Amino acid sequence: MSTADGLFGLMRDVLLFRENMTAVRHEMAGLADDVGRLALDHTALSIRVARIEGMIEGAAMIAPRSRRLPKP
Repeated sequence: MSTADGLFGLMRDVLLFRENMTAVRHEMAGLADDVGRLALDHTALSIRVARIEGMIEGAAMIAPRSRRLPKP
C-alpha cells in the first residue's frame, strides 16, 4: 500500500503543479497586456508633455524681455 500511496501522492503533486503553471501562464499573459498598454500610455503622455513644453518655450520667446524671469 505504501508504494501505491506514494504513486498517488506523486500524481496528485504533478497535477497540482500543472494547474499552478497554467494559472501562472494566464497571469503572465495578463501582465504582458498591462505592460503593452502602459507603454502606449507612456508614449501618448510623452507626446503631450513635448507639446506643452513647446507652447511654454514659444510663449517665452515672444514675451517682452521685461516680463521674463532672470536666469539663475
